[in-house]
Amino acid sequence: SSCPEIQGFLHVKELGRKSWKKLYVCLRRSGLYCSTKGASKEPRHLQLLADLEDSSIFSLIAGRKQYSAPTDYGFCIKPNRVRN
Repeated sequence: SSCPEIQGFLHVKELGRKSWKKLYVCLRRSGLYCSTKGASKEPRHLQLLADLEDSSIFSLIAGRKQYSAPTDYGFCIKPNRVRN
């Protein structure tokens, strides 16, 4: 089966950080990647953010109020194990 590649900007907040940053990300069959060079989709500029097959995904409600998010809606990706 085919899996479309979806890309665009997301606001991302890393664990332990207070501020959100806007990253260009690509959702692929193999996981969620961020670009290290602007909006480049070249493989050499993509860094794995999350292996979605080995992660739990939760949706947020009232993100602005609870997490100081840029929007009310969002999601959280929690890895099921620590990456090396």
